[in-house]
Amino acid sequence: MEHIESSQWSELGDDLLHEIAKLLYSYDDYCRFRAVCKEWNRVLPQIPNRPWLVLPFDDKAIETRVAEEKIYYVKLPELQTTKLRGSCFGWLMVVGFDGTLRMLNPFTRKHSDLPPMSTFPDIFDYNPDLEMPYVVKELKVFNEDGNNPYNEDDEDSDDNGEDDGDSYDEGDDPNEDYFNESDNDFDESDDEGDNDSDESDNEGDDKDDYVYICIGSTYGTINISNKFMQMMHVKKIIISSSPDDEYKQDEFMAIAIYGIYNRLAFCKHGDNEWTDIPKLQKDDVNCDYDYEDVIFHQGKIYVIDTFTQIFEFDIKTFGTPLGRIIEIPKPHDLYFLATNWKFAYLIGCLDGSLLMVVRHINFDDENIGFNSPKFDIYKLENGAKQWSKVFDLKKYALFVGFNSSVLMSANVFPNGWENRVHYTDNVLPTQFYRSVGGYDIGVFNLEDEKSTLLFPDITLLSSPPIWLV
Repeated sequence: MEHIESSQWSELGDDLLHEIAKLLYSYDDYCRFRAVCKEWNRVLPQIPNRPWLVLPFDDKAIETRVAEEKIYYVKLPELQTTKLRGSCFGWLMVVGFDGTLRMLNPFTRKHSDLPPMSTFPDIFDYNPDLEMPYVVKELKVFNEDGNNPYNEDDEDSDDNGEDDGDSYDEGDDPNEDYFNESDNDFDESDDEGDNDSDESDNEGDDKDDYVYICIGSTYGTINISNKFMQMMHVKKIIISSSPDDEYKQDEFMAIAIYGIYNRLAFCKHGDNEWTDIPKLQKDDVNCDYDYEDVIFHQGKIYVIDTFTQIFEFDIKTFGTPLGRIIEIPKPHDLYFLATNWKFAYLIGCLDGSLLMVVRHINFDDENIGFNSPKFDIYKLENGAKQWSKVFDLKKYALFVGFNSSVLMSANVFPNGWENRVHYTDNVLPTQFYRSVGGYDIGVFNLEDEKSTLLFPDITLLSSPPIWLV
């Protein structure tokens, strides 16, 4: 074999250089390849336009498995004590143990802060020096102005000193329906470790029995630990534009799905706190929120809830976005039974239409595990009055999970990725209880209607990988 002088490497054709780069699945390897010479550094982009699977830990076996499946990945072990709750425009939404919310570009390492969790609308009080620093209020108990009608300073009796019948009875705390203190004593010995990382929880939770939640001293409140807040309080964060886009800085907005009832909150450029977006109610019915996914689409916010009800909010209004219910019936073939759990995602298409992706989740009672054997896709055309079922994505693929749900063209990913749903695990309760979770990551093929797990031999990944989109 003829020896090639180092000066000749720069003479490789651009097309050949790009073809070689496609075979490098690790971003670290790609950076090394790009740094061989100045010419390669000039020809190859700093950040290739392709979907990346973010691995927030250091695990050689998982890296090998991902590379074997020809999945491009970026390894970020420094994020192993954080929780990733979103990705948009190539930025990750990172939740810190101390309640910080940060947008991070994993390639450039640029970052920008969002208002911390202590500023969400349901936070009644926050004291970082306490073991349970967050006092979270039950928003169904508090008035719209933030006042608690059962506050101890309010008048609970009439002029004769007799109880007026509306005062708080300790036996009637509404939180008991959601949190039982005895159910929140967990063993920390198994915490954060089944992905073979040396990750600790930071933060010094040494107790064998640690209470993450307890009933608050004020009616309608609960006290919550840093750990529970970091894992469970924020379900997803999306952003309207890249944080470093100077032309759209004044229009920047972030939306979070947060809290016990999966409500919506927003913040704009320069805000130092989150503001709640009230849910529209039909016929004044006091129903739970339970939003499951949210997207920015054509200058508006679109949200889907547990029962596939779609909501639209106008972000061009001053103050809180104004919303409306989109009166579209559920697809006739969708059933909502306790034994048949589903999770819905929304995707905006370039032609203005909406896609709804319904993830069917099966629970294995024997092994306390679950999987996603099926995905159904529906399309709502502009002006249409009902959903139509989609059976073929053709040269497109869907990416869903904690990331902003997206539809991507085949020209940005390898052959064999089209007509598929690429999904990661965003089921939070199982991950928190440390039994199973984070591992339901795979691909659903619309052609044969089969799901394939990426890590079939793993039952717990924390923090789980996320698609960077």
